[in-house]
Amino acid sequence: GDEGYLGKRLHDRLKQTGYELWTPYRKNMAGAKKHDDRQLMAIRRTIESDFSLLTHYNAENNRARSLTGFQARLEIA
Repeated sequence: GDEGYLGKRLHDRLKQTGYELWTPYRKNMAGAKKHDDRQLMAIRRTIESDFSLLTHYNAENNRARSLTGFQARLEIA
């Protein structure tokens, strides 16, 4: 889930289709202690760092036609 996401409507809609959206819980939110998992948050931090690096190297606008081309363009940047 997105770090800034807190909307209940989309959360409920996703739950109806079988998905559970995990977002950072705030201390004053109901069920916050249930989701206070340091290992999960460490994994999330790693993923967010990787996304940040991909954004830094302009991976969204890479326009490569193959995985090899994508990798080559990232290495050039």
